[in-house]
Amino acid sequence: MLAFSLLSVVSVAGLVAAQTGVVGSASGFASGVTGGGDATPAVPADIDELVSWLTDDEPRVILLDKEYNFLESEGTTTENGCRPDSNTCGSKGQDALDGPNWCSASYPTVEVTYDVAATKPIDIKSNKSIVGVGDKGVVRGKGFRVVSGAENIIFQNFHITELNPQYIWGGDAIQMSGSDLIWIDHMKFSLIGRQFLVTGYESAGRVTISNSELDGETSWSASCNGEHYWTMLFLGENDKITLANNWIHNTSGRSPKVGKTTTLHAVNNFFDTNGG
Repeated sequence: MLAFSLLSVVSVAGLVAAQTGVVGSASGFASGVTGGGDATPAVPADIDELVSWLTDDEPRVILLDKEYNFLESEGTTTENGCRPDSNTCGSKGQDALDGPNWCSASYPTVEVTYDVAATKPIDIKSNKSIVGVGDKGVVRGKGFRVVSGAENIIFQNFHITELNPQYIWGGDAIQMSGSDLIWIDHMKFSLIGRQFLVTGYESAGRVTISNSELDGETSWSASCNGEHYWTMLFLGENDKITLANNWIHNTSGRSPKVGKTTTLHAVNNFFDTNGG
């Protein structure tokens, strides 16, 4: 019965958000988050306007009524990466970009070609609501970062996908560090190079992740089993995270991985096909 009720919630994610803004309110630790509040909802014309609105100092309710495609918007790069020990299946596994000097001398060097935009997330300012319209909202090839004191942010009802999924360190969907009051609701994540959701060592504060689908099915698995390994990593100092009513499927690790000082409130999640 749990699986049925939760799948019903997640599968209609594209239908729950009204055309005019955020639906409902956050429960759990991010209770009280307002995002852009009563700012006039508006639709960005293109990826440039979307970035401009997310990074300015104005409270905003941003409606996504189409696909915002960042693929090749900042070009591609070919350089040396590496093949970690976990990749025993070559091109069907995940090779790695040399993240923070991650490729050690013991890993063989391989040539990697990747999309630059996915490795440079959008740094969102405070008091923003980003809301998909119906089932139309998609952000392809770009992630988001909530850092440097940013707070009071809502992500609702859109899909983040295709961030260099063939490469470890290819990009994170949503990063949170030095932040507070973040609600991630009725979202879908798929084909991400590294973490779907990650908090850094600095506190991410109060976060609620609800009614969302974390889809780990991939053709480039770190452990060569068709499932994504880098799913959720919660390391922030004294973070308070609510994980409620989510469908987390086809993952092989970090579903989630939780740091020693994080308080995780997890309720009514459906973990489906999570090997490893």
